[in-house]
Amino acid sequence: MMFMKLSAAVLLLFVAGCASIMEGGDQIVNVQTTGCEDYGAIQCTVVNDDGSSILTAPASVNVEKDKDALTISCQSKDGMAQGEKIVESSYEAMNAGNLLLGGIIGVGVDAATGAMWKYPSSIIVPMRCPSKE
Repeated sequence: MMFMKLSAAVLLLFVAGCASIMEGGDQIVNVQTTGCEDYGAIQCTVVNDDGSSILTAPASVNVEKDKDALTISCQSKDGMAQGEKIVESSYEAMNAGNLLLGGIIGVGVDAATGAMWKYPSSIIVPMRCPSKE
């Protein structure tokens, strides 16, 4: 019985992806804007293939990791100040552990959960606005 439990635990290690276990399939991203401070609160929409969120910058948002870019579109309440930033994801170094532990199955798990990718932890969106005179 003990051998079966130990075998199951070892098998679980090989089935689960390393980055999935260590980093997870989502992450916190801090969003800030720069410029157009006189236009008041700036609302931003954060979008990737796995979903979208709306926030008032500066703020943090939880996003699902994905191989595709994260698009952040921001504007002031009156729509006069606007900005957009597209941020590419990068390869999560933690995924390299799959070569030793999880092999091709672990890489597959990390790819399916998005854990093999990451976005920058802090993103600054430059704003464009007409001058107030």
